[in-house]
Amino acid sequence: MLLMAFAITLLIAVLVSRLADRTILSTAGIFLVAGFLLGTGPIGVFHLTPDDVLVYLLATLALFATLYTDGMKVGWIQLRRAWQLPGRALLLGMPLTFGITAVFAHYIVGLDWVLAALVAAVLSPTDPVFAAALVGNKRVPRRLRYLLNVESGLNDGLALPFVVIFLSMAEGAASGEPEPVRKYHVNGVDVKVIAERVQYYDTDGKLVTESFKDYTRKALLKEFATLDEFIKRWQSAERKKAIIDELEQAGVLWEVLQQEVGKELDPFDLICHVVYDQPPLTRRERAENVKKRNYFTKYNETAQQVLATLLDKYADQGVTEIEAKEALKVAPFTELGRPLELAKKGFGSPQAFEAAITELEAEIYRQPA
Repeated sequence: MLLMAFAITLLIAVLVSRLADRTILSTAGIFLVAGFLLGTGPIGVFHLTPDDVLVYLLATLALFATLYTDGMKVGWIQLRRAWQLPGRALLLGMPLTFGITAVFAHYIVGLDWVLAALVAAVLSPTDPVFAAALVGNKRVPRRLRYLLNVESGLNDGLALPFVVIFLSMAEGAASGEPEPVRKYHVNGVDVKVIAERVQYYDTDGKLVTESFKDYTRKALLKEFATLDEFIKRWQSAERKKAIIDELEQAGVLWEVLQQEVGKELDPFDLICHVVYDQPPLTRRERAENVKKRNYFTKYNETAQQVLATLLDKYADQGVTEIEAKEALKVAPFTELGRPLELAKKGFGSPQAFEAAITELEAEIYRQPA
């Protein structure tokens, strides 16, 4: 698919190359627009990140080809005779551009001086790819074409050390360490999570890179094609930890999902929001909805205390905490009595207490009429 997109873009660039030769436009702009449209732009066919090996190799080959062809046009004798103009551009023009860009980035954009200097070091060199449009245009004065050809080929090498220095300074000044690559093992497949991207090898051995939300959506839709199917399965589970573990085996990375979407959301709402585009409720909002329905009034005072405390615990820590066998063995339940005593006094028996937990969860996940 990627090769086909490249071939079509290349064909378009060749077809309009004669028009580009008669103007200051560059065919490289066609590839830039195509990359935007097919990448993270409106169409979004491909999901590549700067860390992908393919991106690194293609960028290296493109830069090598551009500099190599430009270098072939520069004769050693010509360079010895006319080095003054490129020399002034490199030794005077580029430092001046760097200084002006850094000042602009600091005072206008609001970046600190280290980041402003980094931006200036990246932007100051003349881009050899886009300069090629002028270098190959015969209507541009020969002296200017020669200047751009030499200057654009050498300035990246001169700017690179400064980019590395300022980049190191920016990383050192940043709070905290760079986010590490998180690795998981899902159904026999090694999955890497880098920022908001997921990388893994599919059954054909191809490296797949996609957004974390797309990865989660794809994994869940294999199990539950519709929202109704998912809700029925969730509500039919006597204990939610069972289906949470089941979904983890299917490919849901709960830890990453909570970090990316919201730690205050219930697993049920995380899935409904990310996979089925439903507006989510926080755990506390769900707990407040249960309280508003006066659901506890059918129980005695002890049972009401226990269930209200469990509901608060759900709002703070999640549904698996109220399902744990040790739920009544920690504060504040220990202040009310021993677990067996609370189960008998409040609900009549341990079995009735378990049934009350099931009913409480049904109230938590009750769908609006």
